[in-house]
Amino acid sequence: MGSTLRIASEQITSEILDGEVMIVNLETGSYYSMTGPGAEIWQCLQAGSRREEILEWLTRHYEVNAGQIESKVQGILDQLLEEKLIRTDENPESNPKQNYFSEVSARRPFSDPTFNKYTDRQELLLLDPIHDVDEAGWPLAKDLSDN
Repeated sequence: MGSTLRIASEQITSEILDGEVMIVNLETGSYYSMTGPGAEIWQCLQAGSRREEILEWLTRHYEVNAGQIESKVQGILDQLLEEKLIRTDENPESNPKQNYFSEVSARRPFSDPTFNKYTDRQELLLLDPIHDVDEAGWPLAKDLSDN
């Protein structure tokens, strides 16, 4: 039956806007975006889906067969695992699946899902707004050179 895939921790937050998912890892300060079918892949992951279920969902909603997209989906899943944004769960009964998706009305053309990583805001995202800011407040970091 295969492992269920889950969002890795409470330190991962995400938002889907206009077909793009933005993911922030609050532990590392890195943030990510996925476009194309990536937003649907992320929703499947939020629902606790297995890889096979993600492929099945995509083939029902896109004009493509599972063989055509298998390597593309696996590539995205591998990147998400490598970045520690998702993990495998051998005990899928511990978190029952939620149904995020409506029935298929019309199949859409498939485009490759994209995955981008950004590290340009790590310092800002890793600031502790209570302890690491100066008197002016967030997002101004304390000057630690006098300590």
